[in-house]
Amino acid sequence: MGRKKLEKPPKKLEIGLAVEVHALLLRLSKIGGYGTTPTDVARYVLQRGIDNLRRAGVPKSESPYLRASTDKKRKHRSRTLAHSSEGRSV
Repeated sequence: MGRKKLEKPPKKLEIGLAVEVHALLLRLSKIGGYGTTPTDVARYVLQRGIDNLRRAGVPKSESPYLRASTDKKRKHRSRTLAHSSEGRSV
């Protein structure tokens, strides 16, 4: 199965990697599941890492809707932490 055709051409990024990192990307490409070439694996890992950062709220969004959503999560976390630390002796 081929790759999906993109509406916009992708931006190119050239990076230098440590020999060990490239060797790992090569091994992962031979295992499969992350891509069939070291470049495919690197793209997958980078995109996955960026998706994880976005879910964590990094970078802070300029969108008022997303900012409000992140603020609600932050308030909920701080309330949860406050409740979990009540009753503990320090």
